[in-house]
Amino acid sequence: MLAAFESNDARVLEDRRSELITHYNRFDAGWMEKPYSIHDLNHGSYGAVTTALAFYGLLITDGKDLFKDDQQSEVSLILHTVADRLYSYESNGFVLKSRINRSRVYNTDLLVGSVIGKYVGMLPARSVRKRLFVEMIRRIVYRAIVGQLPSGAFRYHSLSLDCPLLYQAMCISLLSTLAQHTTNEELVTHCIAKGFKWLDQNTRKDGLVMWHKSKSRDKVGSCWIYGWTIPIYIYMDPGKSAHQIQYLMSRFNLLSSLGEDGSQVDESQPQELYLALSAISLHLCRENWNSSMRFGTVGVRTKLITMILEARSCTSFVLTLIRQSAWKCRQTLVFRTGALENESW
Repeated sequence: MLAAFESNDARVLEDRRSELITHYNRFDAGWMEKPYSIHDLNHGSYGAVTTALAFYGLLITDGKDLFKDDQQSEVSLILHTVADRLYSYESNGFVLKSRINRSRVYNTDLLVGSVIGKYVGMLPARSVRKRLFVEMIRRIVYRAIVGQLPSGAFRYHSLSLDCPLLYQAMCISLLSTLAQHTTNEELVTHCIAKGFKWLDQNTRKDGLVMWHKSKSRDKVGSCWIYGWTIPIYIYMDPGKSAHQIQYLMSRFNLLSSLGEDGSQVDESQPQELYLALSAISLHLCRENWNSSMRFGTVGVRTKLITMILEARSCTSFVLTLIRQSAWKCRQTLVFRTGALENESW
């Protein structure tokens, strides 16, 4: 849909737009996310990531009509209702990931915050609604930077110890779209710079990710990561970004040479899903990049705040380690009490 919008292909755009509206779930005020396993039923449940991406697509195609006289149009009502639902699923900076996965995932929180940031930019400057959503964004950003380790790495979620490379790229690129909504842009920029340094240590000289250095195996090898790295490398290291763009384009070219039914795609070749996600990621981060960010020397105040946040982050990491160890001992020696998941919302 975004491709049709950018290329002014009205027929394809309307087809994809209608399809997206058809799949909108009015009960959940969002879109369904289906399980990753091929062994699951073809049944989905509300998912924040799916909803955020679909919401962003409709914002791009229909956002300009949000506050015209025909505010009661179907798409306008959908957009406002989805924004309200995302707001209701946020608690102290965490966003409910899905109905059957309550993990407090930092990259999901920031993705929701980023699309809400796009929505906020379309609201009247002095509206109460705008103020409330800006405060939501600030809570999300604060929770993310508090969770960042002193090394610059972002853990997957608040109860994990792993720092997956894909989600590291997501966090720093999404933060770059949100800094302008905060009251301390210098602090957020500093956190982005730390996160970029950690990520860059895990990339080769040609910009490609060294997946073997990732302790987490989640989505290892996914070309989706370059949809997140390219926007920030264009700013931080143009040479590496050129290699990343070339690599991602080669993946697109390979896919376009396959049959329409995808019958020739196997596990070793790029999947349509990850390429589509790469395109969306590029659009989201490039369109909403905060050009006012300045990387470099930070002030004394920011350094002091950073020290406090890093101390809190280390404490949280140690507590998580203790909790994980106690949970594993209980699972092994006492009784299988079920997965370690966030307890309440």
